[in-house]
Amino acid sequence: MTHIRTALLFSLLLLLVSASVARAQEVDWKNFHPHKVDPQTAARLMEEYGRMMEDALAKIEGDPREEKSLIINGNKITTIVYNTGTITRPNTLYGTADLVWNRLGYGFEFTPIVGAEVVDADGRITHILDDGMYLQSEGDYDPNGVIRYGWLPKPGYAAPEPNRDIASWSARSKVGGDLTRRPPSWPESWYNPILGRYVWPAYLGNDATSPDEEVFFVDDDYSNAEFKYFPFPDDSSKRGLGLDLECRFFQFNNPLAEDIIFLV
Repeated sequence: MTHIRTALLFSLLLLLVSASVARAQEVDWKNFHPHKVDPQTAARLMEEYGRMMEDALAKIEGDPREEKSLIINGNKITTIVYNTGTITRPNTLYGTADLVWNRLGYGFEFTPIVGAEVVDADGRITHILDDGMYLQSEGDYDPNGVIRYGWLPKPGYAAPEPNRDIASWSARSKVGGDLTRRPPSWPESWYNPILGRYVWPAYLGNDATSPDEEVFFVDDDYSNAEFKYFPFPDDSSKRGLGLDLECRFFQFNNPLAEDIIFLV
């Protein structure tokens, strides 16, 4: 009897979640006026809208055409960063934005690295490594030297071409802090029709207090087809370890952290 009650409760929860998402999808967001509903309904719809956007973006795969960069200088460090997860690149903006700090001006390259031991399709133990290194001599590429076997940025987390900047917290200054207007590097999907403005997806939650600079993007490693390993058995096009990398660079202009870049 306990198992039956548990199954019924789980089914009821699924129905409630499905109904909530359906209601969110039925809302005419372009003509929605948040002030015409009570605060509880507005809060619920905002949560459902955010979940709906996350689900849509989760289906998108990394694309080398989405690679973007940004020079950040939110504290004593000035450097260029890339939405492949890397800080600087070899022989790039030397002395200007190549990890310039305390009269130093060259950092070569830093990248997040993830490795794992897996069993491939032939039953062999295989070691797979993901990185975002730019040069073929440093990172892994396909045999043609075109597609990186590692982190590639997923579309939807920055404004498309002709914008070449990664989305950043500091981009608010380009619209005078008026977030009823879209900062040029932010995607249109960050417009919240309930609040009537664009919302920065802060690390601590929307509208949470942010550092002096925060840069946000999402990568995946689905292009890493070096080995016969398929993390998604039902989709052989997605390779690598089947990972998404939600990545942020932080800078704080506080004496305790003014000489640090945080990669989270």
